[in-house]
Amino acid sequence: MEDTVAGYNKMVEVMDKGVGKIMQALRDNELEENTLVFFISDNGAEVFENNGGLNGSKGALWEGGQRVPGIAYWKGRIDPSESTETILTMGLLPTLLEKACLLEVSKSKGSKENGVEAFDGRKDTLLFNLENDLMETRNLADDQPEVLK
Repeated sequence: MEDTVAGYNKMVEVMDKGVGKIMQALRDNELEENTLVFFISDNGAEVFENNGGLNGSKGALWEGGQRVPGIAYWKGRIDPSESTETILTMGLLPTLLEKACLLEVSKSKGSKENGVEAFDGRKDTLLFNLENDLMETRNLADDQPEVLK
């Protein structure tokens, strides 16, 4: 386990240096004020890392496997702040292209709506109210079958 943690820490260090080089290149080329930078993980923490108490880990469909921190930086355009809003990272590029008028994106209903998330599994259907139960401890599927229709 120590080798795994040490390897993970080294990867984070190398990534940090790489991001630093990218940011310096933006500054050197006077592009920082015209560039929107996103820094987002692809999925939740490894089992040996801290997931903030969320259920599940990397690769799982639980919040702990999906919910990740993200940073959006645009010098002079985005004020430093914190948000708990949920975004679907797969929808990030199409959204940006749509905002830049380079793509027309159709609107479709996703699996997360109004703080409620549903997983339709092979054995059981799971339904959680993420506003009230972020740790996904209480399955509401039997109590609220109308939500799943």
